[in-house]
Amino acid sequence: MNFDLIVIGGGSAGFVAALKARSFGLTVALVEKHKLGGECPNFACLPSKALLRAAEILSLAERAEEFGITLRDPQASLPAMMAVKDAIVQKLTGSPRLERMLERNEVTLLTGEASFADPQTIKVGKNSYRAKQFVLANGSDPFIPPIPGFKEAGYINSIDASMLKKQPKRIAIIGAGAVGCEYAQLFIRLHSEVWLIQKGERILDREDHETSSAITESFKKQGVNILTEAEVLKVEKARAGKVLTVQQGTQQQAITVDEILVAPGRKPDISGLNLEKAGVKLDARGKLVLNDYLQTSQPHIWAAGDVAGRMLFTHVAAYEGDIVGWNLTHPDQLKKPDYRVVPRATFTSPEIGSVGLTEDAAREQGFDVVAFSYPLRVMGRGMTVHETEGFIKLVVDRQTDHILGGHMVGSQAGEVIHEIALAMHARVPVTTLATMIHAFPTMAEAVSFVSERLVAHRDKIRGAV
Repeated sequence: MNFDLIVIGGGSAGFVAALKARSFGLTVALVEKHKLGGECPNFACLPSKALLRAAEILSLAERAEEFGITLRDPQASLPAMMAVKDAIVQKLTGSPRLERMLERNEVTLLTGEASFADPQTIKVGKNSYRAKQFVLANGSDPFIPPIPGFKEAGYINSIDASMLKKQPKRIAIIGAGAVGCEYAQLFIRLHSEVWLIQKGERILDREDHETSSAITESFKKQGVNILTEAEVLKVEKARAGKVLTVQQGTQQQAITVDEILVAPGRKPDISGLNLEKAGVKLDARGKLVLNDYLQTSQPHIWAAGDVAGRMLFTHVAAYEGDIVGWNLTHPDQLKKPDYRVVPRATFTSPEIGSVGLTEDAAREQGFDVVAFSYPLRVMGRGMTVHETEGFIKLVVDRQTDHILGGHMVGSQAGEVIHEIALAMHARVPVTTLATMIHAFPTMAEAVSFVSERLVAHRDKIRGAV
């Protein structure tokens, strides 16, 4: 069969690209080898947030006396939590909802793994399909570090963790990015013994240094064992469990656990595509070579989402899918994706919300930076919900008063950060943000507080000079 466009991958990027192209009249087929909707809503982001919410409810129940309420011995059941999680996922991505959406939009669904036979042809199973254009949107796979003994001892990745049948009493998590930290939060609230092992010098090393420090302090108070600048040398299976030999500086220690969760990062899922037969070039690291418009070295083959390797977020994947869907239907009006304002949230406790540049990154890029942090312990809303940990921080260009980055650790941080993101997107100066009225008592008041203090701090520095 022949199509105007074949999209490989039925996650956020692929779905949006397919529907966008179809809206402009192209004949479209979409290939999916696993489950429509992609990994994030099916096995990662959505399931982990549902499980984290359940663990939060347990934590609140255990803290009930702080609110003047008495509860008797609240208990968590991981199988029951998984069943609730599965029902939530089913509502969002379950069959036949997404299949019906494709059918309504007259997008042909091809089930199986796609590989190129030549630049204009793919094979899916025993069948061949031709198209004028293609979109690579087949996501990413977990990166598994080559640690001796891993395979023999056994391990799980984040997908496996979202489907566990039994709670591990002791768990080691290798990798302390957002995924690793969220699962550390989940299991410590379920009262597992948690070891969080990070090769770098700090956890959440892509976040602002104040964010990393705040979560480190909070995790330690909650009982998470954190090892930074640590390398797992080997893993062995023993009668007592799985034994990790971990090197920190000149010191080695053995850690015995029931389960090992590997979460050090992800890599584009391109191994089965036969890209050499399509003439698509890869760089020295094995990643797709893309231009500013998300085209590969073959102008009729585009990429969006995790496989493009830009920013591995579901919302970015959907955004890139929309850009590609426009570009392949409007060759004379190509758009470049703009990654200046990409809000993100990490659902630890306290929660993390971030957008834009960290303070260090802004200085490295040559901006004349003024940065200011404001503690959340005085927030009225925080006091009423017994959530007073954390801070909010703005990073501002002193010359223009435009916000370069916003960072919050605290209750509802993932929601509040969007006000800062909107200000950045619209290029609203911090002086304007500081004059906006915020409802009392809300966590969003923190935005006005930090904005006002930053402007006063900036003016004080100017006066001193």
